[in-house]
Amino acid sequence: MKYRDRKPALRAAALAAAALMGLGLCSIPAAAEEEPQIQVITQTASSSALVDPAQCNHYLTISEAGTYEEEGTYRQVVIEKGGVELKNKVIYNLFIRPEVNTQIVRLENVTVTGNIYVYTGARVKMTDCQVAGITGRYDGSVNLYAIGDTTIENVLLNTDAFLWCEKLAEDAGAYQNVTVRSATSKYLNVTLNNAKVENISTYLPTNLSVTKGSRVENVTCYDQTAILGTGEVGNLFAKSSGVTYEEEPEYIKTDESVSSTPRLSDEKLDDDSVSYNVVHEDWYK
Repeated sequence: MKYRDRKPALRAAALAAAALMGLGLCSIPAAAEEEPQIQVITQTASSSALVDPAQCNHYLTISEAGTYEEEGTYRQVVIEKGGVELKNKVIYNLFIRPEVNTQIVRLENVTVTGNIYVYTGARVKMTDCQVAGITGRYDGSVNLYAIGDTTIENVLLNTDAFLWCEKLAEDAGAYQNVTVRSATSKYLNVTLNNAKVENISTYLPTNLSVTKGSRVENVTCYDQTAILGTGEVGNLFAKSSGVTYEEEPEYIKTDESVSSTPRLSDEKLDDDSVSYNVVHEDWYK
């Protein structure tokens, strides 16, 4: 993971974490990994704790709205209330709990070396943040905003989602790898709003709306996927039948084993009409 220039304390913490990972002393969990159990501990971390968050024992639980801007390094942060603004921190795992509901959580100048776990319909606005992974979980529509100099390496969607970009810096990575995969839904709706995305992979029937102003470099479909909207798609790789698009991608490749090639259509998939690809059932066991 690439760490951008930060305040000295945060930059040193991020570099220390990267060094430990390079030595194999700790690892960044992929977005698709099983989430860890939340530790019920509340403790304020020292701002001078320049160690990898996964190796420290500093925990923070936030149950009141407000701004929390003291620099610190944490193994785990749990947010239980909307209206929270978190600044200047290095965190291993961040949990945004169901109690937040559809309210806003703001992160600014935050580095997450593990995962952010987002429950229900929370709106997470990330300004000048470096995030290894985000997992959108359970019911509701997760709203993610990449703002300024923000790079999010991996996003795993188990629920409907909106991915936004606002005032993105020219060299910001925005959303690097987005995976649509769920054990509890026959299909999902994913909408890109003025978003910059490198790779999207769909492993179950998906309505992927790429609105005007959005661009996806690569879309790989392992199941039925309707690509809607007039945004830009660079490369479309169809590894399943039932792939359609509204705006023709710049390049299309269909696997030889696929019975039908991608075709022009502006129709969404319907939960009652799609046939769930049972080949992927084992992914969830």
